[in-house]
Amino acid sequence: KPGDNKPKVADLPAVEGVGHMERPKHPTSYAETLTHLLKGNIASGMYAMGDAFKNGGLLLAPFLTVFLGSICVFNQHVLINCANLIRERNKLNYYPGFDDTVELCFDAGPPLFRTYSKHGRSAVNFFLVTAQLGFCCVYMVFVTSTTHQILKYFGIEIEIHLNMVITLAFIMCFILIRNLKYFGIEI
Repeated sequence: KPGDNKPKVADLPAVEGVGHMERPKHPTSYAETLTHLLKGNIASGMYAMGDAFKNGGLLLAPFLTVFLGSICVFNQHVLINCANLIRERNKLNYYPGFDDTVELCFDAGPPLFRTYSKHGRSAVNFFLVTAQLGFCCVYMVFVTSTTHQILKYFGIEIEIHLNMVITLAFIMCFILIRNLKYFGIEI
């Protein structure tokens, strides 16, 4: 089982870093965490909202937006509750990640599903990587094409691929910031 010999989270010293085993040195408040959740789920989708409403129609698109958003938030809520329940049932000393949660849920389920626990774990990892790569590629193209249009408007002609490299260098600076506390907004 994952995490059998891991120390209790409460007994760990506060350290700088990431991971489910470490107590954060700069923990985020509830409001900051909510802000990050909203930025990640709503703000990034706002760029595509106009096109989505154009394709979905003014009558159907608002309903579908609320419906799909509700499904996403509900599924995240269920996954977090399952992780907490699995942690309590298995007396884990760490907070399981998405893949651990699915694997342990399959292991605790009916005998038919227990044989598929490793496949469930692999499926979760595959879908997470695919989704993240998709988001990153789409937004890289979006940001690059937008900055290319802005530069072109001001008479600055830069090849689109060079613009991508410049944009990537700028984004890499933000990737180096490993603590969400610095991005949080106090409410």
